[in-house]
Amino acid sequence: MDLAINTQLAETGPAESKPIMPLYGGATKTIREMNEEDFARIAEAVMAKVKEQAFSRGLPIVYERNGHVIEEYADGRIEIVV
Repeated sequence: MDLAINTQLAETGPAESKPIMPLYGGATKTIREMNEEDFARIAEAVMAKVKEQAFSRGLPIVYERNGHVIEEYADGRIEIVV
């Protein structure tokens, strides 16, 4: 997987931003027991939850793909930052 996720939550302002920590349980298998299909399904569910959390606060998600830092917004806009 060539994707790393990190986004900031602005609770009271940029100086007090906190990263979204996608710690959502519910998996029926441990990561060692998962096959590629299980892992892909869980990764997709976590990404959907991260997007929901960030977009509901008016924030983009920020991730790295193919050596580029990308910001993705709720309106579908994608900007390459670096």
